[in-house]
Amino acid sequence: MKKAIAVLLSGALLFSMTACGGSSSAKSSSAKSETAVSASSAEAASSAETAESAASASTEEETEETAASAEKAESTEAADSGTEEAASSASAASEAAEETASSAASAASGEETAAEIDGDPHEFKLSTHLSAEHGCVKYAQKFAELLEEKSGGNMKIDIYTDGQLGGQTENCEALVAGSVDMTIIDTGTLGSYDPRYGIFDMPYVFSSKEHAQKVVSGEIGAKLNEMASETTGIHPLTIQPILFRNVLLKGKEVRTPEDLKGVKVRVPDNPSIEACFSALGATPVAMPSGEVYTAVQTGVTDGLEGNSEFIVQSKYYEVADTFSKTEHIFTCTCTCISENVYQSLTDSQKALLNECAVEAMDYFYEVYETIEEESDQAMKDAGVTFIEDVDKEALMAACKPALDEFVEKNNLQDVMAEIDALR
Repeated sequence: MKKAIAVLLSGALLFSMTACGGSSSAKSSSAKSETAVSASSAEAASSAETAESAASASTEEETEETAASAEKAESTEAADSGTEEAASSASAASEAAEETASSAASAASGEETAAEIDGDPHEFKLSTHLSAEHGCVKYAQKFAELLEEKSGGNMKIDIYTDGQLGGQTENCEALVAGSVDMTIIDTGTLGSYDPRYGIFDMPYVFSSKEHAQKVVSGEIGAKLNEMASETTGIHPLTIQPILFRNVLLKGKEVRTPEDLKGVKVRVPDNPSIEACFSALGATPVAMPSGEVYTAVQTGVTDGLEGNSEFIVQSKYYEVADTFSKTEHIFTCTCTCISENVYQSLTDSQKALLNECAVEAMDYFYEVYETIEEESDQAMKDAGVTFIEDVDKEALMAACKPALDEFVEKNNLQDVMAEIDALR
């Protein structure tokens, strides 16, 4: 029994020790587990912190890079802007420099021109019977513009139009007397002072506009200009070939010389034109242009002769309605200066005056490219009847004796031969 109790006690003790050992092992295992978990958690936390730190570092780097990029972009934009502003400033500076250089060059040119033109300043008074819209007045305006520009303001021309200071004859007289410096007149009017100059206004001297241009702008024109300067006190600078003259009558057509027999035709104070209409059997009535409208309207004359531009600008088609294309004379005007005034100029002033007068002729020819067509159309629109089938051969034959007599009387055989050679 004592053995049984001993065995029982031994078994209980073993059980107790086993139980205690198991509990301790469990605690140890649990501790180990907790330690592993704790270590794992720590590692995870550490990894998380490392990741977060890395992420943060990465974000900061990216932010810094972004900021750096932004700064770089801003710097680039600023640089570009600065470059553009610099370029703009440079361009503005360049333009300013160019303008300054141009102004300086212009000023220098003006000073140089003015320096080359010696002599006292001149302001010329130019008077003409022509209207302000007339092509020859436009020529005079271009002439004046060139002269003032090239003389640096040393030489100017004031233009008086529409007969403000007188008609053609009065202007010529004023030119000689010295109350007017310049004028624009018909070449035939100057023929009243030197008959030889009237050759340009004799009937059927010119066969075409081109023929007239070659004659008056060449040696023949220069020769006649020199003749007039020596004998009349009037110095022609240039001759302007304008348009053919025709006949405008009240209800009467002209095709042959017989149609003009006894017809009273207004003509300017021009010996050559008077000789033409006398040869054709008409009665020429000389009067200033300012009196023509009323004279035709009241029957003092049956009509007039002249070129279409002058007729339209003076509105003579309102009192006469039949326009016959006789083309009996080619109208030429001349721009003249008083010989005394011309001789009072210095050589450089004379040279510049001549240069500008000739240069302005290019503009004159441009102006007259369409004037005849436009003027004829204006008359047609106003109801004027045009007679185109004129027997010019018969008119020329009737006028030839007057032309031959004029040439012989004034010893112009050589001049006439030169004119014929240019046809």
